[in-house]
Amino acid sequence: MTKAELEEAVFQALGEASMCWSETPSGVFEDVRAMEIGNQLIETLGRDEANEQLYQSYSQFQTKEFIHKIAHLESEIRLLDNEIAELEKYIRDN
Repeated sequence: MTKAELEEAVFQALGEASMCWSETPSGVFEDVRAMEIGNQLIETLGRDEANEQLYQSYSQFQTKEFIHKIAHLESEIRLLDNEIAELEKYIRDN
């Protein structure tokens, strides 16, 4: 969802919610206050989305780092296996 689509959805919802009364209210609609509420909501949603994107990026980084560490450990294990095999051969031969 683009930012423009999000803004449109938020302000349409605010407009609809302003009419959710058993009797339609009378008086002056405080459009400035409604805009402030909508803008605060959009800002909060944007922060949450940015935080989620940051979390996803960090998770992907951690996953790549973890895979790299596993590959390194597998390499170390192969080296140790080779050393053990050489020691076993040495013990058998002597």
